[in-house]
Parts: sequence; structure tokens; C-alpha cells
Amino acid sequence: MRAGDLVKKLKLDSEFVWKSKVIQIEGEEAFRRIEKKADDLFLMFKELLTGSKIPTCKQIKRMIPDGFEGHFVREDYIHRYGFAIPCREAIEAIRKYSPILEVGAGTGYWAALLDCDIIATDIGRASPELIKQKKWFKPGSHFPVKKMSAEKAMKKWPDRNLFFCWPSYDEPWPTEALKNLKFGKYVIYIGESEGGCTADDAFHQELRDKFEEVEDIPIPQWRGMHDNLWVYKKVKR
Repeated sequence: MRAGDLVKKLKLDSEFVWKSKVIQIEGEEAFRRIEKKADDLFLMFKELLTGSKIPTCKQIKRMIPDGFEGHFVREDYIHRYGFAIPCREAIEAIRKYSPILEVGAGTGYWAALLDCDIIATDIGRASPELIKQKKWFKPGSHFPVKKMSAEKAMKKWPDRNLFFCWPSYDEPWPTEALKNLKFGKYVIYIGESEGGCTADDAFHQELRDKFEEVEDIPIPQWRGMHDNLWVYKKVKR
């Protein structure tokens, strides 16, 4: 079976399932190769939390496994850290917009790396069973994340710039958050462009109608993903 066919057929229930499938179909050597790349990558991301210098986008891109290997490693990464891969350029850009309110913060990994005046929130809908089975991440794994909706968070901290990192696909709350942001404030958005797998069409329409793009910064991507960092300012038109 070719690697591409393997990716299409496998349905991952946990990291243990994909490891056993790789061994079964591709052999022990393939498993050891993937595991080594994953271990090196995750060690680097873990060390960033202790103050290690954050690599550039170009440096991290060279570390990310390609092809079907990247597919498996991404599943594990999401459970441990979240969807988007950080880099030095992105972290330095976001820090400029402190104080920040992050909504849908997930594990809090980006908030921890930013090391600035940031409040992280997440509604935390994942069940303990999903987290235990490694089908989702545990909110607040790396940074204190307050359990509350984006709507409540914005009412409590209305004067902060807003940060989204992979807002929920095809759900209304990210758009409502944009609408509630004050004019003159900034929104930091990490995700895909319209038609992608983050936010919904109304979210991107709101960005076009009420916001002005001020920064466009590439970030490392998993194979098949098209996420990026954009910063917008809410303006009166």
C-alpha cells in the first residue's frame, strides 16, 4: 500500500492506533522513523515553554515531517498543543498588540509562549472521555485558561485586542466576537482564509467589511493546511 493510500484509509482513534497501524502496514522501521521525528519536534516545542529561543518559521518548516508521516505527527501535536505551529516571527508580531484577550485558547500554548499581558479564555466543551482518549486537547494544559464564552470574556475585558487561534469551523461565536470588538482595536487571527477550515463565511465577510489588514505573517504549516497569521484593525467605513 502506498503512503498516500494509507492516509486516506486510516481513521485515527488515538496515537496508539496510528502507531500500531504504521507498524502493521509499513513496518517497524517506518514507525521508528516517525517516532524519532515526532519526539524531536515535541521536545523542541516543550522546551519553548521553559524560555528556549523560538526558532524562525524557516527553521521550524525544516523540522516538520512531510507526507503521511506529517499526518500522524499532526494528530499527536493537536492533542498536546493545539492546531497552529508557532514561530519567532509570529510571537514577536503578536506581542506588539498587548494587552490581549484570547478567546478559544485551547491548551493555552500560544498564550504561554507570548509571555505578555494576555488573558486566555475557552468555553471548554470537550468531555473528559475525549481528552482521555486523546481525541481532543485539555484546556489550560500550558497556561491558565479561564472557562467562559467569548461573549462573556469580551464583556468583562472590552478594552483588549482580540486573539483567535484556529477559531471553530462553521460556528457563529467567532463572528459575534468580531462584531462586539470596539472600533480602533486590533484582531489577531491565526487560521485559514475564506473557504478554509476555520471560522465561517460570515467571519471573513465581517473582516472585509469592518476591518483593515495591517499585517500578514506566514507561519509553519502542516502538509495540506493553509493557515497564516493576519492582524486587522477595526475601522469605521
